[in-house]
Amino acid sequence: MVFDYLFGYDDNGSFTGRCYSLDEFCENYPNAEFDINIECYTGYDTIYQGMIWDDEMHSLFTTMHIWNYGDIIYRIE
Repeated sequence: MVFDYLFGYDDNGSFTGRCYSLDEFCENYPNAEFDINIECYTGYDTIYQGMIWDDEMHSLFTTMHIWNYGDIIYRIE
């Protein structure tokens, strides 16, 4: 989910933003950097929250949910 406002709500408390599949997200934000502020693991659901930065260095608040069937292995190079 990519929100139009910080934490997803405008001045009236209304949600505005878009929900993308991972493929759609990669297509719409091919060079974006995801700065993760919060990681949360609950059973088979991993949640990341943070800011993405696009080519023009605009920041957008983002939540990413990943459903997995087992262990997550991080490979950092």
